[in-house]
Amino acid sequence: MSTKNGSARWIEAARAAIARFGAGRALMAALIGVGVAGLMAGYGISKIGVAQRLKDLGAAFTRDVLHTPQKAVWEHYDTHLGDFEFVRLSLFHGEDVPLAAVEDVDGHLVFLTQRGRLSELNGANELHDLGLQAPMHAEEALAANLHQFNPDYFRALDLLAIETAPHAFDLYVSFDRYDPARRCFEVVVDRLRIEATPAELRVLSDWEEIYATRPCAPPRTGEAAFIGIQSGGRLVRYDARTILLSVGDLEFDGAPYPGVTELINAPQAPDWDLGKIIAIDTETGRAAHWAQGFRNPQGLLVDNTGRVWETEHGPYGGDEINLVARGHDYGWPTVSYGMRYVPQGQNWPLNPTHGGHEGFARPAYVFVPSIGISQLIQPSAEEFPFWENVLLVTSMRARNLYAARVDGDRIVYAEPLPLGERLRDIISRPNGEIAIVTDLGSLIRIRAPTETDDHAPVQVADTRGRQAARVSPAAAGERVFAANCQSCHSLQGAPDVGPALDGVIGRDVASTDFSYSATLRGQRGGWTRSRLVDFLEHPESYEGTSMPATHLDHEQAEQVVAYLNRVQQH
Repeated sequence: MSTKNGSARWIEAARAAIARFGAGRALMAALIGVGVAGLMAGYGISKIGVAQRLKDLGAAFTRDVLHTPQKAVWEHYDTHLGDFEFVRLSLFHGEDVPLAAVEDVDGHLVFLTQRGRLSELNGANELHDLGLQAPMHAEEALAANLHQFNPDYFRALDLLAIETAPHAFDLYVSFDRYDPARRCFEVVVDRLRIEATPAELRVLSDWEEIYATRPCAPPRTGEAAFIGIQSGGRLVRYDARTILLSVGDLEFDGAPYPGVTELINAPQAPDWDLGKIIAIDTETGRAAHWAQGFRNPQGLLVDNTGRVWETEHGPYGGDEINLVARGHDYGWPTVSYGMRYVPQGQNWPLNPTHGGHEGFARPAYVFVPSIGISQLIQPSAEEFPFWENVLLVTSMRARNLYAARVDGDRIVYAEPLPLGERLRDIISRPNGEIAIVTDLGSLIRIRAPTETDDHAPVQVADTRGRQAARVSPAAAGERVFAANCQSCHSLQGAPDVGPALDGVIGRDVASTDFSYSATLRGQRGGWTRSRLVDFLEHPESYEGTSMPATHLDHEQAEQVVAYLNRVQQH
C-alpha cells in the first residue's frame, strides 16, 4: 500500500464516507486513518510532520467536502525591527489560480485572477464572484493558431481603485489583450465604475478602454509568440488626474535569441511604449513616456513624499529596486547587473562592461541572486511605527517578504521575512492593515500586535458555489506549474533560468544543455515520476542545486509531474 497517496484520493474517500456515515463520524475516521498511515510510514514525521499533514488535510476536508466556512488563526511573527501578527486564508484554487492582484475598495478586497476574473471579499468575510471577465480576447488568441502561443504567458495584471465620490470608485484594470484583426498584442488599461455598499460592490458600467500600448506588438518568432511574463502592468495613482503604468519589454530587447528574427530594442525606442513607465491622464486618456529603460517592472509605488519607486526583474540575477525620476533612463537593455540565462554566467550581450551599469541611472538596490521581485508598499507608520523608514517588498522566487530599510535615496539592507509562498501582490489598506495575495490563492493579512483579545479565528464563507468543481491532476498541475515553475523552466526545449522540462520523464538526470550542480551531475539513472515528485518536494536535499525550495506539498508535486507527463504524451 502506498504511503504517499495525494489528498485528492483522500477527499474522494471522505465524500463516500459522508454519504454512508455522516460528516462527523467520517471526519474522525479520516483523520485517524491519515495519522496512522503517516506514523506507520514515517512520512508525516520525516517530511512535513503529522500535525501539519493533519492540518492540511483537515482544511481540504472543510473546503472541498463539507463546504463549510474556512477558519484561520492569527499567528505572531518576530522581525529585526519589530513584531507583527498575520493570518493566512486559502481562498482560491482550481481555475481561479494563479492570482494576479488585490485592491481595497471601501473596505472590500477585490481579487483579480491571471485569467481576468474578478471576485470580492466583503467586510463580513463573504467571498463573492463579481461576474466580470476582463476583455482580453484569450479565446481569439488561442484560435489564431499562433506559433508557440502559451496561454499561461497571457495574463491579467493589476488593479487600482480611485474614489470619485463617497462610496463611488473608478476601478482600473490592466491586462494583456490580443487584437484578432491585426494579429498582435497590447498591454491595456480599462476602467469600471463601482459603487460600494457594506454588503457588496455594484458594477455600474461596461468596460471602458483608457489606454493601450503602441505599437501593437507582433507575435514573436522563436520559442514563444508572446512573452507576457514580461508585461509588467503595475498601476499607481500619481496625482489627481494621472496614473502611472509600468510596461515591460515583452522580450523585445534587441538581444539575439535562438530562432528570433526581430531585433527590436523597444525600451530605448521613442516610438514604442514597451519598457517604459507611462503617465496616463484619466480624464483625456492622453499618455506620455514618464521614464524608460525597464525590462519587467513588477512593482510601482508613490511614497508619502511623492517619490516614485519601481521594482523589476533583471535577467539572470540583478532584480532591482529603482527610485525613478521623470525623464530618466534606467539602462535596459544596454546595461544590467544581471547576466545571461543561456549560457549561464556570461555577460549580457549588449552590456559594454561585464555585469556593470555605467552610463545610466543606477538602482537604489540590487538583489543577486534574483528573488523574483514583485510589488512594494510603504506601510502605515501609525500601524507599524517600527517600519517608518521601510519599504515592504514581495518576492515570488524567494517566497519572502523583505523589509527594505531606506536611507535617503538608497536602500541599505533588505531583511528577508519568509512566508512560504510566491507573493504576487501587496497593498496597504486604509485601516493600516496589509494584504498580500499569493500565486496559489492565499490571502495573507498582516497587522500590528493587538493589546486586546481580538484573536478570534478569521472565518470566510465562499458564496461563489465553485468549491465542488473537479479537475484532473494534470489540469491542476498545469496551474501549479504556471504559478511556480514556468518563469524559470521552458517546455519547448530551450534552457532558461532552469533546464527545459519537456521530455523530462525518463530522461537521464542532468543530461541536457544546462549548467547543473555537481550533485545532480553525479546522479545515476533517469527521472522517474516518483523521483521527480521527491525532487520537487525537497530540492534542498541535492546539495549545490540552484533551485530554490518550492514549498509544494506532496499532492501539488504529483500534479506537476502529471502535467509534465501529459505534455510529454502530446
